[in-house]
Amino acid sequence: MRQAPIAFELSLNQIIPLGSDHVVLGTVECVHIDPAADAGDFKLAIESWEPLASLAGDFATISRPFTFER
Repeated sequence: MRQAPIAFELSLNQIIPLGSDHVVLGTVECVHIDPAADAGDFKLAIESWEPLASLAGDFATISRPFTFER
């Protein structure tokens, strides 16, 4: 796996048991963003770093970014 172009430093606030799972609450202390992932104007260049999402044990990728008209 490649190094993450965006990384978060977190501090743990609370772990709440929920049935057989847990809800983990924390505070984002710092965000590190590789300049190559920054598209400017507070946007990310998604196509340059291929984000990966964890969804309840499965993984997903963004196949084609799109925008909505405002």
